Amino acid sequence: MSIESLKGKFDVDWDKCSVGEPVGEGLLVGYEGWGEPHVLLNPADPLDAQLDRLGLFGQFREVRSTGLLHMLHGDCTLTHAVTGMSSLLRPGGTLRIECLSLSEILRLAICRLDRGDFVTSQTLEKTCFLQPVDNSKLLYPQTLISNKKLHMMLFDSGLTEVRNEKEVDIAGMEFPLLPDSIRLGEVENEVWEASSANFRMEEGLGVDRPTCLLCERVVTKRDHDRRYFSRYCKDHYHQGRIICDRKLREAFTIAVVATKGNSNATKN
Repeated sequence: MSIESLKGKFDVDWDKCSVGEPVGEGLLVGYEGWGEPHVLLNPADPLDAQLDRLGLFGQFREVRSTGLLHMLHGDCTLTHAVTGMSSLLRPGGTLRIECLSLSEILRLAICRLDRGDFVTSQTLEKTCFLQPVDNSKLLYPQTLISNKKLHMMLFDSGLTEVRNEKEVDIAGMEFPLLPDSIRLGEVENEVWEASSANFRMEEGLGVDRPTCLLCERVVTKRDHDRRYFSRYCKDHYHQGRIICDRKLREAFTIAVVATKGNSNATKN
């Protein structure tokens, strides 16, 4: 498929492109089973070679990659990916990359594990070992990409003016640990605070299981702390888990923006 056939097939903003999680209004380049991209890539093949064959090098003013780099295995694969995404840019164009800083998550998880804070450690651990996002099962968290390493790779691919848009600050970080730390719906402060007593209640023949803050069903048990009750029933706990996991990923996401100099030739 050539660039001409792509432009004839898709009515998109041809100044923009995303690679990885499909986002934005431009051409969506991604993988089967991960959203609905316009163009499918093979996760087992070098990214730069595939983009070159499609005729996409030098075509875009803005390129964005979300959630991809930490799912690629090994320095060689990462280098091909960053080189390929950089080569999509016209001179003067910008590349924005967002990915999980797995190195920061693991550092904090191991620190909490050594301190005996097993609930926090296990909560962070599951973020490091998420399920694959694509049908091939090849894209999953597996690379210790860091802010410093990403800067180096962008400079090596010929980009300039590399700057941080979002960093991870472990020292000042606040993130939800368990789903019932997420406040769902309208709950009065007194009721919310009183329900924390559930976190110290264990199952027993002489104990009635409390009811959910938002409905009449009995509460479930807490993740990673299954001896104790939650604030929520199973369904509301699941709703809290979705929000909790998203906020946890957001807390450990880094974002870097780089520019392609006007004098730089497209790097193949």
